[in-house]
Amino acid sequence: MQQDRTSCGRRYFRNHDEFLRWFEIRSAGFGDWYTPPPPRRWKLSGGRHMENCIAAVFPEFLHELRDETGKPIGYLATVPGYWNGDVNSLHTYEYIDETFQFRHWKMMALTAWYVLTTEWLRLPRLFDPVVRRLRASRMRGANAIFLLAILIDPEYRKHGLTQRLIGHAKEAGRQLGYEYVVAPFRPNAYGDFKLARKAAHSDELFAQYSRMTDAQGRLIDPWLRAVVRMGGQLYRPVPHSFAVRGSIERFERFRQEFRRNDWYSPAHDVWECGETCTWYVDRARGEVLAVESNVWGRFAWGRKPRLFPAPPRWKRHLRRPQPEMVAYPRRLRLRRARGVEAPLGVSGASRRRFASR
Repeated sequence: MQQDRTSCGRRYFRNHDEFLRWFEIRSAGFGDWYTPPPPRRWKLSGGRHMENCIAAVFPEFLHELRDETGKPIGYLATVPGYWNGDVNSLHTYEYIDETFQFRHWKMMALTAWYVLTTEWLRLPRLFDPVVRRLRASRMRGANAIFLLAILIDPEYRKHGLTQRLIGHAKEAGRQLGYEYVVAPFRPNAYGDFKLARKAAHSDELFAQYSRMTDAQGRLIDPWLRAVVRMGGQLYRPVPHSFAVRGSIERFERFRQEFRRNDWYSPAHDVWECGETCTWYVDRARGEVLAVESNVWGRFAWGRKPRLFPAPPRWKRHLRRPQPEMVAYPRRLRLRRARGVEAPLGVSGASRRRFASR
């Protein structure tokens, strides 16, 4: 497959089959424990129309890749946020994941209005004024794009599509005038590292693994190494960055279906199976918490983009000085201060002609 045959744009599920395929790609990338079962076809809450509504409100942050036949093969999820440049001020994955989460009743009403105006009446201009205040509430003061998830169809991996999506996120940040593209990266091979040693997860072990290199000086984790190769800069590990809850009954079924021969318990009610996360059983609450750590990093812009293009060097000395603006009463407008005062009572076009003499 050739990369230039793919098209990248705003995420939009054309039908329910594409929506289900999105869940399958998520499950292949993160596992069944992290991916909830898809809702029913006509369910509004959490369904296809609600996801399309969120993408319509924030088109700069939710993207998709399609091949030459129009089949979706990749997805990118980002959110706007603020970062002051201090590495220690970067929070957890869960903190930034809450950016596009709204109250249930508000999201239901917004989705219903989106379906009515955009899907049925085909009048998106009626939907735009409603979302302006909602966009402002999430984008006011933002100066960074935070990457949440990059999903690639397993059949289309190793074709440079991840780099294509990251480049699209950078371009969206440039157009918005943002300063940073930041992400909590997930070391995919950390689970295999623990499994080979039958080791228990600890913050010290994770920090040690995230810095380990091979004989050529490259990071041993494939994903972290790919991030550095694409121009990323890694900052620091973040323990307990993300967690997913589930019942004990669901966990027992999950252990019987997922990597049955790899499970081991390094401590009482603590389970590992060669994945990045670690499962902790809470008998009091009757639930299991899967917790994973991440590594914070950012992608460099390169040269800082200019908001306005600079004129050619040979033309810079030809630029005229900006006219000095003098405040006059409203009926007299504004004019250039040339030392020539127009007679009182002359306004509008006559005054401008008098000042240009």
